[in-house]
Amino acid sequence: MTGSENPFDRFSAKLYLQEYYGDIGKENQFLLDFLHETYSAWSPESIWDVGGGPTIYQLISASRKARRIRIFEYLDENRSAVELWRSGKPGGFDWSTYFAAVGSREGLGADEIESRLKDRIQSVEAIDLFSEQPSLLKESQDWPPNAISSHFCVESITSDPSLFETAWKNLTSLVAPGAYLIMSLLKNARQYSAGPHYFPAFPIEEIGLQNRLKKEGFQDIELSTVPAEHGRDYEGIICVRAIRQI
Repeated sequence: MTGSENPFDRFSAKLYLQEYYGDIGKENQFLLDFLHETYSAWSPESIWDVGGGPTIYQLISASRKARRIRIFEYLDENRSAVELWRSGKPGGFDWSTYFAAVGSREGLGADEIESRLKDRIQSVEAIDLFSEQPSLLKESQDWPPNAISSHFCVESITSDPSLFETAWKNLTSLVAPGAYLIMSLLKNARQYSAGPHYFPAFPIEEIGLQNRLKKEGFQDIELSTVPAEHGRDYEGIICVRAIRQI
């Protein structure tokens, strides 16, 4: 996916989840607030979540509005982690604090919200943003979805400018006119860690991201940023939502 020697061969979903989602710190509070605000304002019936890794937190608030969610992820291990949580079998990551946090925002119980999300997820499928596969997805019977959700994906899978542009183009091509784009990205990262291993990243900052979206026909662009927690390999987290007009 990122060249002849794939750095993600060393990726551990378990280590990644423990490192970034083991507790709800200021970064994750920021993400949950942004997502709650987004899906309070927007009501997409269908969502495709692209490249979310082994996580599902980004879809908890989304399930408040969306009736149909398809998950697309490159790594087998990450898809397996999502399926393990989905099955309710022992060994899956414990997202209970995240469901409780969203529940407190909505005035509902954590178990009710978890059940709601599981009901909304239709599939967990493979995708490669460096291939022609994303364009083929536009031939799917249910394309276009009302929203594309993508969190820590395009800027977190390569440091190569050409590959980044390919992944970016493939991702944004899935957003049809009138549809929503909801993203979170690492700010000015060139790498990030999960356990003892490091993975490539492509540096993104707010002005460049906003200009990129404007050039591609997105309007109503709203960006929010939070500084990184101590010890991170990036400057912060950028969240953005936008609507494609053309």
